[in-house]
Amino acid sequence: MNALPYVAPFAVFIALLALQSIVPVPQWVRFAIPMAVIIAFSRRVLTFRLVQPIGSVLLGIAVFIIWVGPEVLFPGYHSFWLFSNSVLGHPIHTPPANHADPWFLTFRILVSVVAVPILEELFGRGLLMRWIIDRDFESVPLGTYDP
Repeated sequence: MNALPYVAPFAVFIALLALQSIVPVPQWVRFAIPMAVIIAFSRRVLTFRLVQPIGSVLLGIAVFIIWVGPEVLFPGYHSFWLFSNSVLGHPIHTPPANHADPWFLTFRILVSVVAVPILEELFGRGLLMRWIIDRDFESVPLGTYDP
């Protein structure tokens, strides 16, 4: 039972996020290092299958609209008291100067669109969901669901 390919990339990404609170970690580093760990440790467990590609694209567009729409319609809504309070915390914003930097934006998008989905799938579906079903998670086929 080898959990390393599923845990290592996620652990490295979380460690970089934790380090970010102490010292600035550039966006390209938060993309490059986890991707290098994925390539080094997780290659053999990654499988790609396109299942319902049109539905996936439509769902992605819907999520984008739901995610970005409120900000376009109601700028600053995340600062509203319902979303920013002592229970839920307060949104943390990147410095506005970064928003104009094309490299920052490029790697921010790559982290969000490429790295994070792979990290979540490896750790969440590849390990955690199967481990909850059976501690010998590799004996549980990918995609298995058990309420």
